[in-house]
Amino acid sequence: IKMMRRLCTGQHRALQDILRVQKLNRETVDLLNDVYRYMTALEPGLKKAIEAGDESIVEGAIRGWLMLADAMQGPNFDNQSSLSKTGIFDLADRIYSKIRYTAERGGPARKAVVKFKNSSIHPEERSFEVLDQVDDQRCRLKTAVTTCLSSFLEGVQDDAIPQQMIMTAQWTNIMSQMVQCYEMAIGFELLSVGTLKKDSVIQEGLGYYALMRNVSSFDDNNSIDRVLSTHKRAEAYFKARTGYVEISRNDKLERLFFRLPDNCLVGG
Repeated sequence: IKMMRRLCTGQHRALQDILRVQKLNRETVDLLNDVYRYMTALEPGLKKAIEAGDESIVEGAIRGWLMLADAMQGPNFDNQSSLSKTGIFDLADRIYSKIRYTAERGGPARKAVVKFKNSSIHPEERSFEVLDQVDDQRCRLKTAVTTCLSSFLEGVQDDAIPQQMIMTAQWTNIMSQMVQCYEMAIGFELLSVGTLKKDSVIQEGLGYYALMRNVSSFDDNNSIDRVLSTHKRAEAYFKARTGYVEISRNDKLERLFFRLPDNCLVGG
């Protein structure tokens, strides 16, 4: 997967395409679909792997999602179209529904104790340190999933993929993840100082917000806007930290979202 991802570095379409179809071969192998099936096989055990500290499984999943994201960026519409037919949106939903932070508000509420394999440290002595490491893995995995979903919308040529996302994805799950990031971010001074960083949590939440805002422009029924409005404070928090520009690509107007620097925020 690492090698395939490097082939996509720089969004060179010929190298991206060769992962899906090898024109000079008698038989072609869709490696993108193979990566999707690999991640589907990993998904049922991801939650336990994170809690058990099995980094190899978690890192494999993270690299898989980022590799597929790189294969679609540029954009590469053929790869976007091919992957949209695999069931990848359902796979993302299952991860969003299962992988959540230890506690929504952090701090003293994070009482779950996670046992790392082969660890000799008493649970009570390692709880906050371990929870930070576990939550860091959760954060990186979910951020990778969101990066991949956002890649489906880069340079999108028609409404087919956005409409499929609107109909397939469980946006209440995504909103729930965004709210959790908001609550973690505003209470971060209560968290133990460890692997998990406030900046990473905010970046994860911004990814959800940008994804929902991007897809909402294709939503004639305003269903995503209604989901966003269910938690005004979380929406306002990430809206204040998000900027965007509009570019013309293939005679179509496209909105690109980006994170605002802290000194551009009100009171920053």
